[in-house]
Amino acid sequence: MTPDALLALRLARKHVPDFLAVIQMAAAESTTAPKMLELVLRSATWHLESLLSDVGGVLTPAFYETWSSMGTAANALRDGPLAACLANFYSMFNEKAAHLRALKLRTKVLGAEHPDTITSINNLASCIDGQGKYSEAEPMYRQALELRTKVLGAEHPCTISSINNLACCIRKQGKYSEAEPMYRQALELHTKVLGEEHPRTITSINNLASCIKVQGKYSKAEPMYRQALELRTKVLGTEHPYTINSISNLASCINDQGKYSEAEPMYRQALKLHTRVLGKEHPRTISSINNLASCIHNQGKYSEAEPMYRQALKLRTKVLGTEHPDTIRSINGLASCIRYQGKYSEAEPIYKQALKLRTKVLGTEHSDTITTINGLASCIRNQGKHSEAEPMYRQALELRTKVLGSEHRDTITSINGLASCMKDQGKYSKAEPMYRQALELRTKVLGTNHPDTITSINNLADCMYHQSKYSKAERMYRRVLELRTKLLGEEHPDTKRSARSLKLCVDAKK
Repeated sequence: MTPDALLALRLARKHVPDFLAVIQMAAAESTTAPKMLELVLRSATWHLESLLSDVGGVLTPAFYETWSSMGTAANALRDGPLAACLANFYSMFNEKAAHLRALKLRTKVLGAEHPDTITSINNLASCIDGQGKYSEAEPMYRQALELRTKVLGAEHPCTISSINNLACCIRKQGKYSEAEPMYRQALELHTKVLGEEHPRTITSINNLASCIKVQGKYSKAEPMYRQALELRTKVLGTEHPYTINSISNLASCINDQGKYSEAEPMYRQALKLHTRVLGKEHPRTISSINNLASCIHNQGKYSEAEPMYRQALKLRTKVLGTEHPDTIRSINGLASCIRYQGKYSEAEPIYKQALKLRTKVLGTEHSDTITTINGLASCIRNQGKHSEAEPMYRQALELRTKVLGSEHRDTITSINGLASCMKDQGKYSKAEPMYRQALELRTKVLGTNHPDTITSINNLADCMYHQSKYSKAERMYRRVLELRTKLLGEEHPDTKRSARSLKLCVDAKK
C-alpha cells in the first residue's frame, strides 16, 4: 500500500489520544467503549485509505513498530465486528499477516462483497506489491477491481483507484503496452469524476507519463510530468511528498534524454526535500540518492557516483530487504559504475548477483532482468571474453525486441553492444551494418544530439578506422568530438576518449 508515511503519521496522531483512551476503556469492559472505538477507527481508516490508495510503496519497518500495540488490541477484542475494524486499521501499518487477518475478519463479519472487505483485498495486494512481489499482487488487484466495479460501479473513485493500482502493478512487471490503456482509462475517469485538479487526477497524469517514459517516448512524457509538477505545486504545495516526487520524475525524464546538467540540480533539490520531509531512511529519499548517483555517473564522474550507489544499496538493503526490486536496482547500478571505471573483475560478480536476483524476483523477460544480462555481457566483453559475451548480447537483443519492440532505446543499446562484440573479434563486415542500424534508429528515436546517438557515430567511426578507412573515420571522429565537447564538456571521459581517437586516426593517415 502506501507511501506518504509522513502524512499518514500526522493524520493518525490526531486519533491517537482518543484511540489509546478507548482501548483502555475496552480493556475495562466499559459498555460505551465499543461504539467510541468503532467511530475513531472507522474515521481514521477512511482518511488513511483515501490518502494511501493511489500510490505504490511500503512504509518503513520503524513506522510499523510504532503501531505494534494495535495488533495486541485486535487480538484482545477477539473476533467481533469491532476486532475486524481494529485489525484493518492496524493492518495499514503492519505486514502481510495483519492484512490477511483484516481480510479474514471482514469476510466473516461483513461478507465477501462488502466495500470494506474489498478494501482489505486491495490493501493486501498493496502490501505484497510494496514488497516487490508483483505477480502475486496482480490477481488480488484484479479481484478488487472486479468486485468494486460490481458493487460500487465503474465510476466510483475506489473503482478508479483499483484501475490505477492494477496498471501500476502491471507496469512494474514490464508489461507497458498493457498498462498504458489502463492508465489512460484511470485518467479519463478521474478527470470526469473528481476534476482536473484533484490529487488523484494529478497522480493519474504522473503515472501515465511514467508508463510512456519507460517506453522511450520522452518527448511525450516530459510535458505530462511538467503538468503534474505544476498542478501538484499549486494544489499540494512545494514540500508535499507528491510534489517532490514530480520533481524527481521530471528530472529522470530529462536525464534519460541526455540533458544531465539540467537534470542534476533537480535531483539534488528532490534529495534535499525528501530528506527534510520524509527522513534519511525513507524509500523515496533513498531513491533520490540512487537517482542522483545515476545522473552523476552519466556525466563521467564515476568516483563521485560510486559512494552514493553504495549508500543507496546499504540503505535499501536495511529498509526494503535484499530481494526488493529497488535494492537489486542499486546492486546493478553499482556494478555499472564500477565497470565504467575499468574494474571489470570487481564488477562481474556484482552483475551476476543482480542477474540471479532479478531472474528470481522479476522473471527472465522483465526489462530490468534483460538490462542486467546486457550489462553483464558488456562486462565480460570488456575482459576480452568475446565468445562468452556474444550469446548473452544475442539473448538480450532477442528478449528486448520481443518485450520492448525494435525501436525502444534499450533494444538499440543491445544492437550496439552486439556490434561492438563483433568488432572486437575482428568481424568488421558483420559489425558495420549493425552499427549503422543502431545509428539510424538512435537518430530517429533519440535525436542527433543525444549522447547515445553520438556514441553510435563514434562506434561506427571505430569500425571504419579498424578497416583502414581513415578519411571516413576522421570526419566522424571530428563530429563526435565537437558534439561531446558541446554536450558533455572537455573533461568528460568520453570527450577525452574522442580526442585520443581522432589523434590516432590522423596519425594513421600520415
